[in-house]
Amino acid sequence: MDSYLVNEERQLAVERLLLRFGEALKAVPEDVLNAVDPAQDWIGPRRFRDLAAHWYTEGLDHRLIWRALRNELPQATNAIERFLQADEPSD
Repeated sequence: MDSYLVNEERQLAVERLLLRFGEALKAVPEDVLNAVDPAQDWIGPRRFRDLAAHWYTEGLDHRLIWRALRNELPQATNAIERFLQADEPSD
């Protein structure tokens, strides 16, 4: 985490990744997200996107961003990967 906190380029890249992820989730209907994983918090990444996209003056709390990157993003992407693999036709 320390290397993340002192590296502005890395911070901007992570912010952009989370913004894009939240924006993509906003395009997915709620019933589809619930089919992917009803226990997953899909609202958090979408709200982060809105917050980060419009946070101009005080900046973002990079410790919270780091937590989302290390804990929440992997859970969400794993849920999506499981859903997509289950939907693939068997050979």
